[in-house]
Amino acid sequence: MPYEIIEERIAKGENIEQDQVIKLSSKKAKQKIAINLRLIKVKIEGGKTIEIVSNDILSPAAEIAGIYKQRWEIEILFKWLKQILKIKRFMGNSENAIHIQIITALIAYVLVALYRKQQKPGDSMHQCLIYVRQKLFESPNLNERFRQRTEKQQFINNLQMRLV
Repeated sequence: MPYEIIEERIAKGENIEQDQVIKLSSKKAKQKIAINLRLIKVKIEGGKTIEIVSNDILSPAAEIAGIYKQRWEIEILFKWLKQILKIKRFMGNSENAIHIQIITALIAYVLVALYRKQQKPGDSMHQCLIYVRQKLFESPNLNERFRQRTEKQQFINNLQMRLV
């Protein structure tokens, strides 16, 4: 991105390395963006430097970097929603519908994580999720459950009789 520096500003802020007002200098960029822009170089965690280009000429560089950091955290949240909770799109348009969908996905995720911790600690979350999905649509063996319940009740009755 070729540009010319219009103004060099004093870099104010904890991680601000450079603060400049620039104008893009390529012919194509001059036609599309004929305004001055702000180029801020910020040192982030890990020692890397990122460049933020903004059309906000007036705000302090630290404020623009903070807004970018907040926006990036939102992007990470949406990436997590898509990859981990498998929310590809929101089913409703209202704020309440979106909250319900996210909370439901979180509950499902936590339940599968608890199942994995108790029943299958060696399996991955993906394997546990596949197993749970399969078992959700299997009809339970009611005779076996009734037999287990009856045996349990008989055991309790026998214990109570011993105490008398």
